[in-house]
Amino acid sequence: ITSDNYLEKESEIISDIQKCDFLSFDLEMTGIATGSRHFLDSPSERYLKHKISAEKFRIIQLGLVPWFRKTDSSDKSKISYEAKPYNIYVFPGKEVEHMNIFCEVSALIFNSKHGMNFNTWIYKGVNYLNSKQYTNLVMRSKDRNFNSATYFDKNRNIYKTEDIQTYNIFEEKFNEFFNDKTKTNTDNVFKYKKLPNFMVFHLLSKLSEEERNQIYIEIEKNEENNQGEDKLVIKKVTKEEKQKLIAEDNQKKLKEMEKAKGVKNIWDEIIKNKKILIGHNLSIDILFCFSHFGDSLPDDYDAFKKIVNTSFGGLYDTKYLYNNFASKEDTKYDSSLESIYEKLSSQFKGSVNISIPKEFTNYIEKMKNKGDMDYHQADFDAFITGLAFCYIFNNYIDNNKEKDKLLEYYNYKVFFMKTFYKCFDLKNVEEFIEPKTIPYCLRSLTKTCDFDLEKIINDKKLFSLIKEKIYIENTNAMLILIDLNGNFMELEAKLMENNQKYFYV
Repeated sequence: ITSDNYLEKESEIISDIQKCDFLSFDLEMTGIATGSRHFLDSPSERYLKHKISAEKFRIIQLGLVPWFRKTDSSDKSKISYEAKPYNIYVFPGKEVEHMNIFCEVSALIFNSKHGMNFNTWIYKGVNYLNSKQYTNLVMRSKDRNFNSATYFDKNRNIYKTEDIQTYNIFEEKFNEFFNDKTKTNTDNVFKYKKLPNFMVFHLLSKLSEEERNQIYIEIEKNEENNQGEDKLVIKKVTKEEKQKLIAEDNQKKLKEMEKAKGVKNIWDEIIKNKKILIGHNLSIDILFCFSHFGDSLPDDYDAFKKIVNTSFGGLYDTKYLYNNFASKEDTKYDSSLESIYEKLSSQFKGSVNISIPKEFTNYIEKMKNKGDMDYHQADFDAFITGLAFCYIFNNYIDNNKEKDKLLEYYNYKVFFMKTFYKCFDLKNVEEFIEPKTIPYCLRSLTKTCDFDLEKIINDKKLFSLIKEKIYIENTNAMLILIDLNGNFMELEAKLMENNQKYFYV
């Protein structure tokens, strides 16, 4: 979905949001760098690092999939789901002033390798505003309204010689028009080239209130291939005619501002209907959504938690769910979206019936050929996330006698990477797990993982802090567990000395 077809699709998406049982979502962004993440970060510290990213980088695509749970009328035990994958290109509109777009080169390369169309993003991305930007747009619209302004720039002098000359010619032409009593009603229109706002306000400041009530000002846009100039149009009117024109103009501007909200309308609908949201490793994604479409992110982590847990009907993270339900059988230390889908689908194949309406991309058919897996297109990742949730829900939760307790327990718990906390708990106080060791991942620079750590560290006392070495299958990397009772920071510094010489730390 792009700006070409968004308006015709918006009501359909909103209708699906209102009727669906839950929504899965995914974002593609211009970057997610959060500074140095450390195991000793508190949830508040990590939140502030994520907040910087969510406010700095931009969303490229929003993948949104409404899911509809259906029961077989003849067999109540048979559950099926209908999914509608939407992929919306998202780009800030012209209404957002002074916005910069920051990009991580690595993020752009990654997205381009997975088929991202950056031309579509820039030229046809759908507008969005967050709440603060929308409020500012409304205020700016009022401030720049020539017809209902209560403030006129009486004290602003025009200093530049060329501006003075331009203004004097304009004022002379206007006075000829305004003071000419011979014109008929059809001639009561004065068109002039568009001038800077301050010149128009300067002219208005010289008129009495009675005189200002006799004119109505608008800008006539030149729509022909953006060629030519816009025009300043001044009409002679009665007071009653002016009030009617102002009312019509306000209605028109309201529609334009609603259009400028773009994707914010969808986000507002999700919150208004208190929908259940499903994501994968969604701690950063949820901050991006609030930063771009909702309210500005607060500096206080507890304040953010309150906003989140009062906005939705539920929030579930498939990465966290998988690690708690299914990962006991997984020895490969990999809970990426691709990996957990492969594991869950091979284990529970046939346990979930999925259908996709014909007007949507039929990922069911495409996925029969693994070469057609569209990972890192936002709608596909959102679809796979929702499918993973269906597998976990149907096979680990739905038939459990403590189903309601499980759903309540895992609600608002979000995966917290590289930490001694069990998770981000966006509803309750985070549970701290007192560690005995701290893990470091060493990724080899060569095709083998045979570096000699004892020789590299060259300090028996420091080397003795390494309590365990675990080779991570198919990743050319090794996990080392370091004793926290010793000087692990000194050992970390020693490892960092050799960073990019033998391995990445």
